[in-house]
Amino acid sequence: MFSAANKVAEATQKAVENIEPLALALGDPKFANDIKGTMADVHSLLDALVHSDSTVHRLIYDTKEAEQVDALLASMTRTTNRIDAVLADVEDMTSHVKQGPGIAHALLYDGDISKNASGSIAEIHEDLKAVREGNGLAHALLYGDSSSQHVMSNLNTMSDDLRVIVGNMKEGKGTLGALLVDPTVYEDIKGVVGNVERNEVLRALVRYSIKADEKK
Repeated sequence: MFSAANKVAEATQKAVENIEPLALALGDPKFANDIKGTMADVHSLLDALVHSDSTVHRLIYDTKEAEQVDALLASMTRTTNRIDAVLADVEDMTSHVKQGPGIAHALLYDGDISKNASGSIAEIHEDLKAVREGNGLAHALLYGDSSSQHVMSNLNTMSDDLRVIVGNMKEGKGTLGALLVDPTVYEDIKGVVGNVERNEVLRALVRYSIKADEKK
């Protein structure tokens, strides 16, 4: 019994020793003033939160503000979902490009096609360089010189001539214009051709002419 009592006494002494620093701290006037100041600050903050017209106050007490926040969060959620969908599409496309088939996979992973594509790009570069630095018609048309001015002048003249010809045809001038616009010309030609087919005398003359040519 005395042994057990001694063990309890030792444990109690150790507990008291551990509590003693805390008790000393609580008894310190500076610590008490710090606690009072902290509580005063918390009270002032909560009072301002409850009674002032601040953003935090509206978020807590204003229903409209809360609805706006809910709408904003919903919009953010939709945007996040769209971003997730786009990322999924990008990941799927990247997977297809990597695994193939397709021209993108071939260009990235097929050495022969990549070489051919590089060669084609190099040829295009050389062609463009020749157009830019050469003295051919393409250079003249793009950059302008006496030759290009002459060519453009001829093209303009030809365009004017074509416009005049088409205008005359629309007005019924000339043989083509009459054929396109005047129905009587068509009817006359149709009548002549039809009469030739039906005229026995003309047909006989045609046969006679053919025979005479054959004898010669």
